[in-house]
Amino acid sequence: MVACESTNNFWYHIHDSLCDHATVIVGNAHDMKVLTHKKTDKIDSEIIAKLALKGMITPSRVVPCHQRDFRNIVRMRHFLVRKRTDLKNRIHNIFDTELFHLSNVLTDVFGKSGRIIMDGILHGKSADEVIMSLKGQVKIKKGGDIRLLLEQSLSVYALMQLRHSLEVLRK
Repeated sequence: MVACESTNNFWYHIHDSLCDHATVIVGNAHDMKVLTHKKTDKIDSEIIAKLALKGMITPSRVVPCHQRDFRNIVRMRHFLVRKRTDLKNRIHNIFDTELFHLSNVLTDVFGKSGRIIMDGILHGKSADEVIMSLKGQVKIKKGGDIRLLLEQSLSVYALMQLRHSLEVLRK
């Protein structure tokens, strides 16, 4: 019999390596601490062994490896989508602090037209140059004057933040 704590992801390899050869009990570390009233690294293994031999560890449900991998992929995607949203919100904040309300003019600031406009701003293009670079249909909100907006200037600090945020967002 092998007993271990379900601490972080460290138990995965122990369980997966030994489950075909011995009974593996993965217990909740908090439950074991409650049973022993003390929890130090020095005597952990001894206490876990004694608890396992006495049948005092409630085994945690162990999800099969392929399901753990799938869960990790879903969690990673969720994490990345959240980070992308954080970056987009940061870019909106940069514009808002500069009173440069691009979202009042475009329907999608991060769409094709929005990216062209932001690139034009970063490269110091004039309003006419940016407007000329917008090919095809630009989805401008009703009452939005893109030329008036593009004639405004952003501070050096805002441009630096925008440049870095867009670089990270594109990766």
